[in-house]
Amino acid sequence: MAVGDFAADVAARAASHGVSLVARGEIAWLSGKGHLNPAAAAAPSEVINRLREMHSALGGRGDLLASKRPMACRVDFLLGSQTIVEVDEYQHFSSQRLATLKLYSQLPNTIDVLLYQRLCEENKTRADRYRATKEAPDFPFPGGRTAQRA
Repeated sequence: MAVGDFAADVAARAASHGVSLVARGEIAWLSGKGHLNPAAAAAPSEVINRLREMHSALGGRGDLLASKRPMACRVDFLLGSQTIVEVDEYQHFSSQRLATLKLYSQLPNTIDVLLYQRLCEENKTRADRYRATKEAPDFPFPGGRTAQRA
C-alpha cells in the first residue's frame, strides 16, 4: 500500500459508517513552530516543556525552530471543528518516535503508548529508511525529517 492510501481508506470507511472526516484540516495552535508557536501558549506548561524536551532529545535546534514562520500544519483529518484525526502509517513508527514515546508517560494522552511502542519496534527498521537522508529546517541533518515527524 502506497503512502497516503491508508488514510484514504480510513476516510472511505468512516464515510461508509456516516462519519464525515474533513481532509487536511488546520488548527490555529498547531504549526511548524511547534512548542514555540505563540498560539500554543495556552497549553499546560508541562506539555510545552515535554515538547521542548522531545525536540531537543531528537537533535532539534531551538534557534532554527524559532526562526521558522508560524505556518499552519495540516492534520490528516478533522472530525468536527477541533477533533484531530491523524492516521499513522508505517513511516511514523520510527526509532525517533519510539524515543518520544518514553516521554509520554507523565502526560495525559489519547494514544495507547504501549501499543505504539510495540508498533515502533516492529516497523522501525523500515520506517528509519523512509526519507533517511531528508533534512528538516530545525533538524538540519540526514534523517532530520523523520525526527521532525516524531
